[in-house]
Amino acid sequence: MLRLGASPPGAGVEKKGDLDKALEDFTLASTYEPGNDDAFYQAGYIRFMRQDFEKAIECFSGAIAARDDVADYWVARGVCYWNQALKDKTGFWDEDGEIISLAENDFTKTIECSPDMAEAHFNRGCTRCSKARESNNLIKSILMHKVPMSPSGYRCWPGLSI
Repeated sequence: MLRLGASPPGAGVEKKGDLDKALEDFTLASTYEPGNDDAFYQAGYIRFMRQDFEKAIECFSGAIAARDDVADYWVARGVCYWNQALKDKTGFWDEDGEIISLAENDFTKTIECSPDMAEAHFNRGCTRCSKARESNNLIKSILMHKVPMSPSGYRCWPGLSI
């Protein structure tokens, strides 16, 4: 099973220019076997690496639908929501903060599945901080630098990671 921060099985083919074929295979696997959570996850990871967050969210949602007890699926989708909001610059500024709430909910579910996952606690704290009025100017100034959460576990602003 792939874990964020590790190289996905399809990652090696990227150097050979076959990432499209790997994505096609993962997509076909998830189509032929809708309960194949790993195929959804692998496709989501490739889409995440390509910064196609909307499609990655769909893939990670498929993995969650197949197996909702895997913390990595929840944290991956939460990070996609975060990065989508960062990309759109809408989720952070709108009054409802809907996309950030979706990320927060996914990090909460991650913690339910894996209570000792420190990154999930930190990421959830960041989503809560981004919604706090008193920290809004600080968050906005940090996010203007477009520092996304990382799929490889590197700590970004100060510490966003999966």
